Amino acid sequence: MDRRLQRRYVHLVRAHMSASTRCAAGPALLPGKNHAAAATQAAWRFFNNERVELSALAEPLRQAGREACGQSPSDLVLLTHDWGKIDYKHHSAKSDLRQLTDEHDMSTALLVDAHDGSPLALMQIHVKTARRVHSTAIKRPTKDSYHLDQLQPTMDEVVDWDLHREVVHVIDREGDS
Repeated sequence: MDRRLQRRYVHLVRAHMSASTRCAAGPALLPGKNHAAAATQAAWRFFNNERVELSALAEPLRQAGREACGQSPSDLVLLTHDWGKIDYKHHSAKSDLRQLTDEHDMSTALLVDAHDGSPLALMQIHVKTARRVHSTAIKRPTKDSYHLDQLQPTMDEVVDWDLHREVVHVIDREGDS
C-alpha cells in the first residue's frame, strides 16, 4: 500500500483500540474534527479501495502471533478453527449484508498457546456475503464452497506464517462431519 493508505490504516486501527465505555458499540473517534458519519465514510472508502488487500491488513496480527509463539515455552501452537452466523435482519434488502443467510457466514482461525491455552492472535478470517468471500487468505475460498472447505486455504498458508512451532489444528465436533 502507498503511504497515504498506510496512514489511513494506522488511523483506523487506533480508532478501534478502545471504546469510550466498556459497553460502547463500535470505535471511539480519535481527537479531531471527525464526526461519526465522516469516519464511517472514510473507513468504507478505505476498505473498498482495490489497492487494499485484506491479507496485507492481517499481517500485523500475524506478526503479533509470530512474536507470541517465540515467547512460548511450548514446541506446539494450536490453531483453532470456528464458524459463526452473522445476522443483519434489520438492514435493507438491497444491502449485501442482508444476504448473509448461510448457517456459516464467518470462519476464523485463532492462534492459541499450547502451553497455557491463552489466545495469541487472530490469524485468518473468511466472511461470506451474497457476492463473494472476503478473506485474509492469499487464496480465498469460493462463495459456493462448503464451510469445511474453507479450512484448506488456511491450512495451506500456515507454513508461510513462519511460526517456528508445529501447528496443531483444532476443529470442533462439526469437523467430524
